[in-house]
Amino acid sequence: MNGGHSIETGSPHAPREVLIFHGYTGDPEEFRELAEMLAARLDAHVFVPLLPGHGKSEKDLLSTSFDELVDSALSHVEHTASFGKQFVLIGNSFGGLLAILATAKHMPAALVLSVTPYKTRFPFSIPGMGYALHLRRFWNKTPHMSQRELRARKHLPFYSHAPGISLSLINEGRHRARDIVPHITCPILSINAEYDPIVHPTSGITLLAHSGNNPLNTHVMLPHHPHRVFFGSGHEEAEQLVFEFLEHILQ
Repeated sequence: MNGGHSIETGSPHAPREVLIFHGYTGDPEEFRELAEMLAARLDAHVFVPLLPGHGKSEKDLLSTSFDELVDSALSHVEHTASFGKQFVLIGNSFGGLLAILATAKHMPAALVLSVTPYKTRFPFSIPGMGYALHLRRFWNKTPHMSQRELRARKHLPFYSHAPGISLSLINEGRHRARDIVPHITCPILSINAEYDPIVHPTSGITLLAHSGNNPLNTHVMLPHHPHRVFFGSGHEEAEQLVFEFLEHILQ
């Protein structure tokens, strides 16, 4: 994989800020359409940072620790909050865990968590599976992806393999997130996908049940969708969900 870079859109002088964290082995380019839509329709400045270790070779991820990823996310949130504007955090997959942990420092006006692995699906939920995968340098992601999804990724930066440490990072994020989630008081939109091979479809429901129970909390299940909901066929539905939720919250 080569060529990954951060995405910034919308006027820096806009009255709102939106910060989007992509997933592990993901890329900001997956969220270009979402970022541009939110910038235009919410009058917001939107930033999608490239996370540490990403954008180059799969081997670069091997030397990137969980704490480096968290520290990077916290730094971006600190910078965004420093503008003193109303701001929104959006996290996709592993990026959702980073967004959750970042709320411990700065509570956003709203939090959007898409396919966040607060609860994983079999076989990733098997005790000891993180350790078993950790013994492997890389594992092939493509058997867990549909042909439609692979075609959609053809023109995007893409990792076909994930480091063996990936599930261990997710499990560490889930462990830390459980201490933070009960203290999240802002409105949360949680999106899950029915055919997600990694995240359990009820993950978002469980997360909201553990949260600070804001009355505006919302959970949506996207039928017939795989793990990656913001590109490829049907991505417009996920984008519209995010826009409508934020439009209501940010009145």
